[in-house]
Amino acid sequence: MNRQKDDPLTKLEKFCIDSYLINKDADFAYLTAKGNGSKATDFNLHRIALRWLRSKPVADYLKARQGQLISTADTDGKDFTKKENVIGEL
Repeated sequence: MNRQKDDPLTKLEKFCIDSYLINKDADFAYLTAKGNGSKATDFNLHRIALRWLRSKPVADYLKARQGQLISTADTDGKDFTKKENVIGEL
């Protein structure tokens, strides 16, 4: 996917980072964002995924999106980062 002008992340990468915020599966988010079958061992794959999450563009996006999720939870009165609240709404 192409990056938007002045945006270091693609739409797919942003989507995968958002999914990481929900399910905390760094390895799956990385593999999906990069779209290639990695031949790395599970241990090395996890290290690569964490390095990707700590990179400046991804870390900045994570910080911004996490703030949006928390502020949304505060205004609605429900914290949708908790499994029980999500299940209750469904």
